[in-house]
Amino acid sequence: MGAPSPRPLLPLGFYRSRAFVLSNIVSATMYFGVFGSIFLLSQYLQIAPVRTPLHAGVLTLAWTLMPMVIAPIAGVLTDKVGGGRLMALGLFLQAAGLAWINLVATDNTPYSKLVTAMILAGTGMGFAIAPTAAVVLASVPGEHQGKVSGANATFREIGGALGIAVLSTVFANSGNDRSARAFVDGLHPAVWVGGGVVLFGALCGLFIPRHPRSAPGTGGHGATAGEPRTEEPVKA
Repeated sequence: MGAPSPRPLLPLGFYRSRAFVLSNIVSATMYFGVFGSIFLLSQYLQIAPVRTPLHAGVLTLAWTLMPMVIAPIAGVLTDKVGGGRLMALGLFLQAAGLAWINLVATDNTPYSKLVTAMILAGTGMGFAIAPTAAVVLASVPGEHQGKVSGANATFREIGGALGIAVLSTVFANSGNDRSARAFVDGLHPAVWVGGGVVLFGALCGLFIPRHPRSAPGTGGHGATAGEPRTEEPVKA
């Protein structure tokens, strides 16, 4: 092994920051649940009952458009109530939406019984996505913000990839896509797993500090999420 780099791509000191670590866990668990569940639900809407892919995609907009409405509201509330609390709220709502969908999903469930649960889950996404960047960036000094932003994006992508892989495996162990009934048999345990992971992320969000500061050893002090950063005066 070579000597440690004086300027590592991702300083290990970042992992001393509770806000940095927990925010990345929240991001990964949210994308695990979102990507894994929507991957299956978009197929479920094509099978039970039979719909075209375009029709099923339009029906999922009740979920996926909600963050556009909620995210600006969450951004305003971040400084007032704390990003961690909003992220926890968002994941609790998402977990509730997934549970609701799972409880009503049958081989011929009307869309009217699913749409409210989708709106609830989409609302949760909006509350979780908006504060994440503010909390992560506030956990390190300004010169490291590009690094933590990239790290957070990586955690999100890993969470999404694992969500699709894990929930698809759970689905395949209990069901298949040969009939609506068989699909629902696999959908139920998979969505319960996704909801459980999202719920774990919500609990992690509750422990994110309301006013995150820089991790020890990163060479600076982070500003409160959403607050402008100011340079310290140079001492003679």
